[in-house]
Amino acid sequence: MDKIVVDSLRNLAKGAAIISLGTFVSRLLNYAYKITVARLGAEYFGTLSLCLTLLGIVSTFAFLGLRDGVKRYISFYQGKKEEEKIRSTILSTLGLVAISSVLLGSLLFILADKLAVIFFHDQSSSVYIRFMAVILPFYTLNWIFIKCFAGFKKLKYRVYVYNIAENAFKIAITIILIFLGFKLWSAVLGYGFSIIMCFLLSAYFLEYRVFSVFRTRDGGRFVYKELLAFSIPLLFSGIMVLLLSWTDTLMLGYFTDVRKVGIYGAALLVSSLVFIGTDLLIPIYLPTITELYAQERNKEIASIFKSVNKWIFAICIPIALLLFIFPNRILSILFAPEYGIAYAAVIILVWGRLISALSFTSGHMLNMIKKTRIIFVVSAIATFCNVILNYMLIPRFGINGAAAGTCISLFVQAALLVCFCNRYLSLVFLNKDFLKVAVAGLVPAIVIYFIQRNFAVSTAAFFGLAGTFGVAYLAMLYVIKAHDDNDIAVLKAALNKKRAG
Repeated sequence: MDKIVVDSLRNLAKGAAIISLGTFVSRLLNYAYKITVARLGAEYFGTLSLCLTLLGIVSTFAFLGLRDGVKRYISFYQGKKEEEKIRSTILSTLGLVAISSVLLGSLLFILADKLAVIFFHDQSSSVYIRFMAVILPFYTLNWIFIKCFAGFKKLKYRVYVYNIAENAFKIAITIILIFLGFKLWSAVLGYGFSIIMCFLLSAYFLEYRVFSVFRTRDGGRFVYKELLAFSIPLLFSGIMVLLLSWTDTLMLGYFTDVRKVGIYGAALLVSSLVFIGTDLLIPIYLPTITELYAQERNKEIASIFKSVNKWIFAICIPIALLLFIFPNRILSILFAPEYGIAYAAVIILVWGRLISALSFTSGHMLNMIKKTRIIFVVSAIATFCNVILNYMLIPRFGINGAAAGTCISLFVQAALLVCFCNRYLSLVFLNKDFLKVAVAGLVPAIVIYFIQRNFAVSTAAFFGLAGTFGVAYLAMLYVIKAHDDNDIAVLKAALNKKRAG
């Protein structure tokens, strides 16, 4: 067994273990925040969803593609032991993003009235948009710091800031303000103040715990040209990805009303549970393969690609199956009975997001070899499909039409990314291990589905069935030997390290 592959996979597993705790806490707190707002009413939740959509769209332009670019170059220069270039990369990125954020935040502030009428059908909502414009620079710079943590593979600081602190501040401030009678403002202010506090916290961690950027006088030469040459195609790709992600929400706001946007937002939130596998593994995956790429270790990269794909699938498939079997129950438990009508949208979105999750590694492989223009073309094609499909389907089918348009577009994007990855790197995406994992999930899922269809299932029984499904799934993985040599080597290394400690 190649020691480099085992060490890299072990680092990935270690990073995933660190992120797993953060992801669990993050999702718990983020769900608590959004569920709290949703329980105020679908109209409030819809308004918040549209505000965050606009913030997400404008921030994508403000990033200039540098959010992923800075992570890539930090990992690359770290592999070459060139600290001066790392510092230059970070300073150049912060300067460019700060300027673009202030300019675009000002534009958003000026256009707030018109945007409120178009998407919210209520000009008074412009005050929420203006607040988002004010926090835009803090939001973008905070994300740059977080991406720096990923570039250095210091995932614990990402967990502290993004997964735990931001969500803890957000829910705490929101709940306090709700008790004080602020209604929707409680959620908006809670979100904004949490971003500002985390901006300060992440800046501290980067400077004093990870890598000194500001205290060192010699920052090297600025590398604006090199960074932008790599990142501008990523900007356009990011715009396409963002439109792919948010077109459904914006078009629902345009064609319907904020209540339906809120109900659809619940379906998006529930279906996003499928991305837990990518949340755990992708943040450490790109820095790992980029560092190996700088050392020209292509064979090891291919082996890691295969293992990580299987790990993502193994984590995502049981979640997708549970959401497929119990969508109405999960919506009712997490939100309120009025959100139960989004069950069909959840089922549709789950499969689109599962396919999308499985293509993340292929997209990052293309990023690694600087095929950013290919990524842009793929994103543009998928976005075009999404816009056309949502325009055709939302007026007729409402939230189900939005879900269907997004699902088809995600499938198109995933298929193209996998094909291009295979073309340029000759990497095989699927293998027999995927079939074993699928069987391990489908067998207990069929039994649970039969019980759910033929017997009354209470809330307590639902939790019991979900737990039983999880245990049966893990048992099936072991029985049919879905693990391979890399998995065993990583597990043994982790156990030996634990015993030694």
